Amino acid sequence: MPTYDETPRVPVAVRVAPSAVLELFWLTLRCDGGAAPGDHPLFNPRDGAMRTLADRTRAFWGEGDEGFPEVLAIARHRGLLLGEALDTFLADLPLSSLRTDDLTLASETAAVRAMIISRLERLRADRTLRRRYLTLLRALWKAVRSEWEIKGLAAVASRCEVARRRLESGEEPADLAPRISPQALNLVRHPGGAEVVICPGYFTGRCVWELPGVVLLGIPADGGGDLAELRSRADGFAVQLKALADPTRLAILLRISNGPASITDVTREFGISQPAVSVHFRVLRDAELVTGIREGGRTLYSLDSHSAADLLEKLSQALTPLTANTPA
Repeated sequence: MPTYDETPRVPVAVRVAPSAVLELFWLTLRCDGGAAPGDHPLFNPRDGAMRTLADRTRAFWGEGDEGFPEVLAIARHRGLLLGEALDTFLADLPLSSLRTDDLTLASETAAVRAMIISRLERLRADRTLRRRYLTLLRALWKAVRSEWEIKGLAAVASRCEVARRRLESGEEPADLAPRISPQALNLVRHPGGAEVVICPGYFTGRCVWELPGVVLLGIPADGGGDLAELRSRADGFAVQLKALADPTRLAILLRISNGPASITDVTREFGISQPAVSVHFRVLRDAELVTGIREGGRTLYSLDSHSAADLLEKLSQALTPLTANTPA
């Protein structure tokens, strides 16, 4: 049975852009209890104003801790999913022509999809509910607008530039958001003709949303997220680098890169014991740096050129953004 990673790759249209609507969704999610507030001062439990807004947010739908994900579908319908401001989005909530039959929401469970569609239909049918909904969204955004304009926009712009450089260096969108689920990873890598939009966010955590014609990948703009991503990226090739850290083992790898050799050949040429050579080859095999072909009564080892080239490419991709982002 194929795994997610085995699906053939096709060219994907990718864009990096801020999304104030995604920021608004994450505000509702945090207020609703569906995302850990962390150390963000806007969600300090001693802040009475935010506590009141959080209580209002939780009470509005009263359906758990999903936040208000329907704002993303509304913004997509109105062509306002991307952008740095919410003035137009919050000015009105016209939903008379909103369709829900094209909302596959492949990123979500069937229960969440049903919840979102139900909310949209209720909002479309009830003018009073829409007015209350819009009033709450305006109050939430008003509470954070100064923070967003003074600090958030600059942080997001910086993160956007880093994301663009990483993509230009050869990385894929999924590389910018480690630790996302296999299902979300599959949507980002194989969006089925939809555009992938990477949205660094000031209030935003990691998330993937599939909407008509677009797969939205949210990533945090904070430095802590950067550090976690660096560690995650390093894990991918740390084993191979550790295998190359021993000078003798590296010399053996260089030897077989010039031509196949058996353990007996290396033992004779290097003048070291056969058990020691066997250990070196086991480490190189575990790191997937060598391949062995049985020939007669012996195994001939060669450099796995594909794996070695992949290691060099990963190192180049990992170091290039760091160099580009280092202050002069």
